[in-house]
Formats: sequence, C-alpha cells, structure tokens
Amino acid sequence: LEFDRLFVTGLADDVFPAAPAPHPMLPLVQQRAAGIPRADAAWEAAFARRSFASLCTSAPRVTFSWAARDGERERRASPLLAGLPQAPAPAPPP
Repeated sequence: LEFDRLFVTGLADDVFPAAPAPHPMLPLVQQRAAGIPRADAAWEAAFARRSFASLCTSAPRVTFSWAARDGERERRASPLLAGLPQAPAPAPPP
C-alpha cells in the first residue's frame, strides 16, 4: 500500500519482532524444517525485517513510535529502529 504519510505505533522491542509461537501439537524440529510461520525466532526476525522494509517505502514520510512505559515497566524501541533519526520525546504532562 502507498500513503501520503504513515504513522506506525507499537514498535517496542518486546513486540516487534514478535516472540515465536510454534504450533503446540507439532514437533518443533519439523516445523522449523518446513519453514512454518511463527515456528522460531529466526522466522519472526526475518518477517519483521521484511515488514519494516515495506513500511519504510510505503510513504514519503514515515514515523515510527512505541510506548516508553507500560504501567511501571519501562519499554525500549524495537532494534529494527536503530540508526533512524529520533525526535525528542514529548514532555510529560504537569
């Protein structure tokens, strides 16, 4: 898809790339050998890289975002965002 501008949210390191989710009833070795989606971390990482590359070319201006906190837990940006210029975080409300 192509857009004039694109704002992508939710790209925290614990979400993108996603954690593997192999099928619980099939042997993991066979899932990996068959290249079944979600079977292992390598598949998830490759899928995330392809998705990220597609997002980067979907608009002339693309902004990526992630939540800095989830309750008491501090969150970090996805490693796929490393090397991109960062805008300063907004000031917390008074």
